[in-house]
Amino acid sequence: MVRVDQPVLLSGGAGVGRSGRGGDIGVMSGRSDALSSGSFTAGTADGQQTGGVSLRSGAAGAATSGRVLVSTGDASSEVGGLSLVAGSSASSVGGHVMVGSGAGEVNGGSMGLSSGFGQFAGGPLFIRSGGSNMGATNQSA
Repeated sequence: MVRVDQPVLLSGGAGVGRSGRGGDIGVMSGRSDALSSGSFTAGTADGQQTGGVSLRSGAAGAATSGRVLVSTGDASSEVGGLSLVAGSSASSVGGHVMVGSGAGEVNGGSMGLSSGFGQFAGGPLFIRSGGSNMGATNQSA
């Protein structure tokens, strides 16, 4: 492992001219024909205070920005879950999870929340607020 005190940048290279497209970057774990493929982990290291993690597409000056897709793969048996979880605090406020759609000059972005289809029964959909040891809850419209 190489230790550096400077940021490490992995770049696909810049495009040249008006029609030049920047280079792609692909990072993938190893494949296995017999067992499971390798895991992939991206994040910041543990410490007294940690840095943030950002997964985003770049801003577009003249056309459409790229989408960000987070998904699990299909399977012939059970499919792995997808969790978006903010951390807990031992002494202050727990982390926030915000999901929102973007504003638009003509139409705002849409937002959908649905559970999965099943031949026997569809998946349940739960929305609930957290409890409190003091009995108080925050209300919102």
